[in-house]
Amino acid sequence: MNEHICVIEDSEFDRPLIELILKAQGFKVSSYESGNLALEALQAMEQPPQLILSDIMLPDMNGFEVCHRLKAHEPLQNIPIIFLSGLQNYQDIVKGLQAGAVDYITKPFQPEILLSRINIHMTLYQQEQALRKSRDNVFALFNQLRISTVIIDHVGMIEFISDSCQYLLNCDKQQAIGKLWFSIFNFDNKLLQPLVTALEHGAIEQKRWLLTDTNKTYHIEAEAKADPSSPSRHIIYFYDISELYQLKQQKYQSTLGPIVGHSYALKKVIELVQQLACGSWSVLIEGETGTGKELIAKAIHQASSRKHKPFIALNCAGMTESLLTSQLFGHKRGAFTGAIADQEGFFEAANGGTLFLDEIGDIPMTMQSVLLRVLQEQEVTRIGELKPRKVDVRILTATHKNLQEEAREGRFREDLLYRIRIGRITLPPLRDRQDDILLLAKTFLSQNAFAEEKGIRYFSAAAIMALENYAWPGNIRELKACIDYAVIKCRSTTIQCDDLTPELLHTDNKLPALPSEILNEPDETRRILAALQHTGNNRSQAAKLLGMGRATFYRRLEKLKTNI
Repeated sequence: MNEHICVIEDSEFDRPLIELILKAQGFKVSSYESGNLALEALQAMEQPPQLILSDIMLPDMNGFEVCHRLKAHEPLQNIPIIFLSGLQNYQDIVKGLQAGAVDYITKPFQPEILLSRINIHMTLYQQEQALRKSRDNVFALFNQLRISTVIIDHVGMIEFISDSCQYLLNCDKQQAIGKLWFSIFNFDNKLLQPLVTALEHGAIEQKRWLLTDTNKTYHIEAEAKADPSSPSRHIIYFYDISELYQLKQQKYQSTLGPIVGHSYALKKVIELVQQLACGSWSVLIEGETGTGKELIAKAIHQASSRKHKPFIALNCAGMTESLLTSQLFGHKRGAFTGAIADQEGFFEAANGGTLFLDEIGDIPMTMQSVLLRVLQEQEVTRIGELKPRKVDVRILTATHKNLQEEAREGRFREDLLYRIRIGRITLPPLRDRQDDILLLAKTFLSQNAFAEEKGIRYFSAAAIMALENYAWPGNIRELKACIDYAVIKCRSTTIQCDDLTPELLHTDNKLPALPSEILNEPDETRRILAALQHTGNNRSQAAKLLGMGRATFYRRLEKLKTNI
């Protein structure tokens, strides 16, 4: 046997006896008659012993103090210490174990008992060392890999965090140990909650979760596995997909135009755009003013087989019937006063491509009849001519009105509605795309040449909160105007809350408290719906007034949508 045991004993009778017993069993023994001598020798050893036997009553310091000092010295802190003492008081035994000893044997002792206890703790120490070495090797491997890794215990406390993780997720490695893992990282709560729930219930399966920070500066895929060495622990792997995400965003911009956002509502719109781009169906795009209806029309055209042909847009709002007719169908020279040359209309100009008619709900009833015939026959007749001209044009239309209601009231032809509404897209208002507000704001800031010239790069936390909590009745158009206004006012590199438009400052996002009948409503579904109505569908305000965290409110709202 090559195991080394250190003996700290001042008794001239006990020390030789213990040495004799240990050496007879093949142990290597080093012995010292005082605490200071032992500490000095142990701290200088290149290979420390595998176990320490120590008396308590020593000439220079007691064994408790020796134990404390050994535990404070990192190379020696894991070595098992057994107290071998004539003190048999229960309080001394407890004090010895509290000091860090693994066992306490009272004198006089039987050699068989001493050797038995030594062998037990020696075996446990060797097994622990093997596990620690194995764990350290694994941790070293994790540190060398680019994959960021966190190991958490059964309640979610961090036991290990790789070097790459602290750089990727901008956290302090030393401060993270012993903390709840989800409290350390700046993840968006709405995306984080499903992973937290899955870990709590052990339902991790073979799945990856998309995570991003609250400011959307990085995008992470997280994967969780049970620790093979301890099923109660979990290993979470974080993969940086920010570059891939940016490439996907660029791909969206190249195929669908400059569509900005990653909210669930926008993703559903993008899916529809891609589906409708595959054919030549007419499409009606509905939505509030400023939601980007023309942008979506361009995206449909850009993703279609007609993308190399013209895309022509015409806003029908406020146009007289004669002007609209001339614009759409063209005219012959001399057909009316001012017609000094032949002129092709937008239908002919868009031949082979796409014609987008914005605010189609505003065209006069008589023009609606003419437009219906053109769509049915796929031919137009210029003003002043008799011979029709064949055209191959895809029609996309948009309106902020409810055309179904307009048709019921007799202000819009029902048969025309059915002709233009084969495909349908309803754009969500910006208040329902809250996850996109900051991204859109940053995009508008980066596109502003004046901001580039002034070196404006950031938004303050207060400005971000104001942007995200405002209801945006003017939608994306109002947001862009707000950012342009802020750029003009801003006098530093960071847009502050005071730089934003007066509408945001005057409202201050303060709504009157919820009526007591809403707060006391026992049905949570009704309570949530009432709060949303009260705040104009502002989810952050609704959550605040209900006393819920945003992540909790969003989670319950998603569950509510699923059950409807």
